[in-house]
Amino acid sequence: MYYHTNGYGDSVLFDSLGSPWQVHSCWDRHREGEKDIQIFEMKVDEFKILILAGAIRKLQEDGAVPTEESVALEMGLSIESLKKNYSDFYVIIPRTYGHISLRQGF
Repeated sequence: MYYHTNGYGDSVLFDSLGSPWQVHSCWDRHREGEKDIQIFEMKVDEFKILILAGAIRKLQEDGAVPTEESVALEMGLSIESLKKNYSDFYVIIPRTYGHISLRQGF
């Protein structure tokens, strides 16, 4: 499951990343009025880590190299936006031509 927000208060849960962008069933129920369903108990930083980890994992599963450029593209962000909003959660691995990984502890 993947959490996505556009940064303006709108958010959604997807079953997987990519077309056809299938919305997770609990989100549909929540949106249709079952507001008592407990979906979120996480802090914003925890969501960011999950989003970043999901993008890195997707790239690796597809055989691609997770660099700032490829991760930003996978997440639909500019590199500047990735750096501004997610740089606390990843490191550029030395001597790997820019590969990134989640920071230790995340």
